[in-house]
Amino acid sequence: MKCFVHIFILFLGFNCHEIKTIAVFLNETNDSDIDFSVSAALKIGQEIIKLRLEVMDLNMDKQNESLSEIRQIIDENFTKIFDMLKQIQGQDKQQLEKVKIKNLADSGNEATHMPFSTTELTSQNEAETIFRYDIQEKDEPKMCKLNSKGNLICSDLLLPTMCSDSNSLNCVNSQCRVKNSIYGSKSFWISCDGEWTVIQRRINGSVNFYRKWNDYKNGFGDLDGEFWLGLDKLHSLTTIHGPVELYVEMKDFHDVWKFATYDSFSIDNEANKYFMNDPGIYFGNAGDSLRYSQREKFSTYDSDNDSNNSINCASLREGAWWYFRCNTSDPYSNLNGRYYETGLPPDDKTYTGICWKTFHGGNNSMKFVQMKIRAKK
Repeated sequence: MKCFVHIFILFLGFNCHEIKTIAVFLNETNDSDIDFSVSAALKIGQEIIKLRLEVMDLNMDKQNESLSEIRQIIDENFTKIFDMLKQIQGQDKQQLEKVKIKNLADSGNEATHMPFSTTELTSQNEAETIFRYDIQEKDEPKMCKLNSKGNLICSDLLLPTMCSDSNSLNCVNSQCRVKNSIYGSKSFWISCDGEWTVIQRRINGSVNFYRKWNDYKNGFGDLDGEFWLGLDKLHSLTTIHGPVELYVEMKDFHDVWKFATYDSFSIDNEANKYFMNDPGIYFGNAGDSLRYSQREKFSTYDSDNDSNNSINCASLREGAWWYFRCNTSDPYSNLNGRYYETGLPPDDKTYTGICWKTFHGGNNSMKFVQMKIRAKK
């Protein structure tokens, strides 16, 4: 019977230590003491298997303890790395303040945008790490290099002037930060549609366009939605490259699209009330409703600069524009007029909507309009 049990335990695949334990037990036991039947051998096998499972559980506990130790080591190292970064930041606190990411609400002043986040860039020199920082909302973006000695060297990020020259360094999605000498030392945000710089957009009436002079001077709205870029910015953009191309696209409430382009659009500065120069040659299918705005000054309800001496056209048409005489007989435009959700102004409010007369006359208002510019090619 002992011989049979020896064969059986080998068949069960016990390890050497387990076999020795059973062998000692067998040698110390007579056949008369225990009936070493197959069932007895199976019982011994079950006990050994339980023992092996307990050993496995013990090993797992030890592995978990080892993992906890490893995690603790990792946490300690991360803490050391973070402390080192804070020491580096302390070398130039003004240049490396924490980046403040925040969503800007429509303040009624300048058009809002999304600020940069800190971004690591590639360097041709492996000993240098380059970072781009937009330190605070009011500060200019920086390009910083952390060299092999741990010294941080920062300088202003060189910014393009328009969308056509922009890239991933100065853009977040379709919004890009630009700068030009005419506007001044401060950069500003624009909305890009490919190489075109969007200067005005109307889509749903969510933003009030019946505003004062300073609002139109500085800009207002949301660059992702409805907005007016601002006359100061518009002057700088249409002057830095000389006259630019203007593209006006519009859609009525029947989803009919029309467009009008001009090849030489520019406006003067505030001292000259943002006087519109001759916009140049017209092309499109919407008709030429901007021609009567040429050589006109910009008007708002609190700053009357139109050619009508008896009335303020901005107040009459409930908008802000380069008005001529605001006569209904003139093929004029009013793209900053009231947004009417049905596309139909009240009978006593004709020509107060988003009007492009050569498209739909003055009794209809547009569902969508967008004005955009680019440098002449």
